[in-house]
Amino acid sequence: MQSQSKTLAGIVTTPLAKAFLARAALLPEVATRALHRRKDKSRYYEEATWQALPAEEKALTEPFPADEEAYYYTRYGSPPCVFKRDRALLPTGTPARIEIPG
Repeated sequence: MQSQSKTLAGIVTTPLAKAFLARAALLPEVATRALHRRKDKSRYYEEATWQALPAEEKALTEPFPADEEAYYYTRYGSPPCVFKRDRALLPTGTPARIEIPG
């Protein structure tokens, strides 16, 4: 996420966007957590909760190691890339699609 923030820092011009991107360097590292999720991705369980499930419910789940990428990026993409979608925070004339390395 930090490399994406550095790339976008040269593109955005508003104080809000610059402040948001500068804070990426301050984000803490997040340890991987062992979670389980339903195979249809509709529900996630911490280990203790998963252990308490009936066998038939457990059979509908799969392991899901929630690492730092899963924590910060979620299923919606990286937070810095919100500026790709939010045209109000980009300078006039910026292309609708900005390629971000990484």
